[in-house]
Amino acid sequence: MFESANIDTQAMRVLIFGALKGGIGLAKYISTQNPVQYKLVGFISHEPRIKDMKLLGVNVYTMDDDLAAIIQKEKIQAVLVSPLRIEDFRENQAIQDILIGAGVKIIFAQGSKEAVLKNGDIEELTEIAKKFDDMATVRKMKEIVPEYKSNNSVYEVLDK
Repeated sequence: MFESANIDTQAMRVLIFGALKGGIGLAKYISTQNPVQYKLVGFISHEPRIKDMKLLGVNVYTMDDDLAAIIQKEKIQAVLVSPLRIEDFRENQAIQDILIGAGVKIIFAQGSKEAVLKNGDIEELTEIAKKFDDMATVRKMKEIVPEYKSNNSVYEVLDK
């Protein structure tokens, strides 16, 4: 369902610290990578109310779960920290101790898209927008951020 058909056997098995908005966005982003670098196994949430739920087809774990046992059972190699949960993570010594004790890598995801922008992208987008050519503007936006997909709009043709 969520997993890419071209999962690389070398892909690192990961949990994402942070579910909902930040974690889901990060999960969707890593699913678009080619070659695949990460295989999402689950989420770690600070919200006890979403315990035992599934998001994007994988389990959601909470701080109340035995995370060390889950890491071992699922052969987790790293935890990706959602950009929206970095401060929570840094302030939570208990989760840091669990992850370090389990021997997993901790990777802080960056929230900024600017790192992927090439010189001239913004200027070109601005010039297109000044011409009031909506289709060209959205086309350029999709070049800059390829994971952006249109739903139920005239711009869906640009996703093909």
